Amino acid sequence: MKNNGDNLARIGIKLLMEGVFSDEISIREFNEIAQKAISDAQREKAKRPRSPYYSEVIEVIKLTWEKYPCGAKTALLDALAAHYHGKVSRNALDNWISLSGLRPPKPEKYTRLELVFPQ
Repeated sequence: MKNNGDNLARIGIKLLMEGVFSDEISIREFNEIAQKAISDAQREKAKRPRSPYYSEVIEVIKLTWEKYPCGAKTALLDALAAHYHGKVSRNALDNWISLSGLRPPKPEKYTRLELVFPQ
């Protein structure tokens, strides 16, 4: 399926470029432009998390820390790892927590927490 998408993108870019620069662009230049466009699109896709659970986990993190702002990151990670066991790795959860920017300021004393799920 990937090759079909790449081929369609290449054909679309070729048609666009031929219409705009009909006599001024060579096949080699076209291939370079098309490859760069495809590469840029794939690079953008690769930057995003691919897990189908990502948005759900981020929502749970947000709601949990809204209700328990003094909850420890480790406690949240443990609870998420137990709930999503076999679906999302502990390392991925740790990265998502760190990169989310949702972590509240460090409290004087940490408290227990329970996961809060969207209603």
